[in-house]
Parts: sequence; structure tokens; C-alpha cells
Amino acid sequence: MLLGRNGAGKTTTLRTIMGLWRASSGQVRFGGRDIAGLATPDIARLGIAYVPESMGVFGGLTVKENMVLAARDGALDDTRLRWIFHLFPALEKFWLLPAGALSAARNRCCRSRVP
Repeated sequence: MLLGRNGAGKTTTLRTIMGLWRASSGQVRFGGRDIAGLATPDIARLGIAYVPESMGVFGGLTVKENMVLAARDGALDDTRLRWIFHLFPALEKFWLLPAGALSAARNRCCRSRVP
């Protein structure tokens, strides 16, 4: 996790680590290895992830399909999935709904709980 005020360079740092932007100098090292020259997919395969603030989901796909796409190994382990649902119960509730409708669906189902 990288925290800082607006304009501190968080996005620039993260995009550079992920290989989306090239560093003007220095090295980007992970596990003792310089990864600055690697392609973004190769960096992701090392286990480094970048989750931007935006709603970076495929709206036409279900929540489940988005999660499967995001899984590094292409599958969702049942034990891990139960752990995720425990942390984020709404994911289980909206699992088969289109991700693009998530905000509207949450507002419909949870309206009575919102003050």
C-alpha cells in the first residue's frame, strides 16, 4: 500500500513499478531482482498488483467473472472465496449480477440500512 497527499507521486510510483511508465533513472527491484525492463503482464505474474481508484471492472461481466479474470491462477479456491465473502459480504450477495449494475443494486438492496 502506498499512502500520501495529492500530488505526492503515488500514481507515478505505482505505474512505474507496474511497468506502465518507464523510470527516468534508478532501478525498480522486487525480490532482489531489477524488474524495470519487464512487461506489465510479467510483473503481475511475479505477484505485484496495481488496483487504481476507478471502477476498473468489466461492467457487462458478472462480479464472479470479474473476480475470475483478476485471479492470478484463473480459478477461485473455495476456502479463499469464503474468506473473501466473510470480509466483503456484498460480493456474495451480488456474485451473479453484472458488475456495471453493482452500485445501483447495492442502493436498492441496502436503502433501508442507509440513514
